[in-house]
Amino acid sequence: MTKLNDGQQRENAHNMLYNAAKIITTQRGNQHGGAENSFQTIGDLWTTLLKQATIHRRGGEGEIVAIDDLQITPADVAHMMNILKIARAIHGDPLNEDNYVDAAGYAALAGSLSLGNKVVAKMSDKDGPTEKAQQAVDQLKAKQEADDSNRRKELESAMAERDKMESARAERDKMVRTLAAAQRSQSIAPQVVTDGQ
Repeated sequence: MTKLNDGQQRENAHNMLYNAAKIITTQRGNQHGGAENSFQTIGDLWTTLLKQATIHRRGGEGEIVAIDDLQITPADVAHMMNILKIARAIHGDPLNEDNYVDAAGYAALAGSLSLGNKVVAKMSDKDGPTEKAQQAVDQLKAKQEADDSNRRKELESAMAERDKMESARAERDKMVRTLAAAQRSQSIAPQVVTDGQ
């Protein structure tokens, strides 16, 4: 791989700053809400988490710990990232699924890190929530397919009714034109004059 020269490195730095400015002034603000409110919530939640974790590790002693004595574990980081994602979901776009997927991932990592060497067995697909979830999904799909089928039938019926009405309207218009033509031909026809008139 060829090493970038100084000018190329500076251009990279410029592009990164430009991209960051563009992202934080448009995309991320829409996704994660206002930075001040979001960061304040994250800071408050992280402070609470770190205080509680420290108190718990000290056996329930509630004294404040000096920053030099504060030990942040990998599990703490995973918990903190989970909290960050939750705060973003609260203050930002609640439809941004990335927040929920990442929060679930960070929660799983926190659990894995906290459990250490303890092995977590996978639930049987037969007995566990996976099968129940799949059954629920299957039932939902079946209901949706039935609803779609009913809507399709209703739409087809409405379209057939519309076609009948258009056909009847066309037939009526044809009859009106025929009658109008007949009346015109009668009014144009020469009148026969009888002797008595």
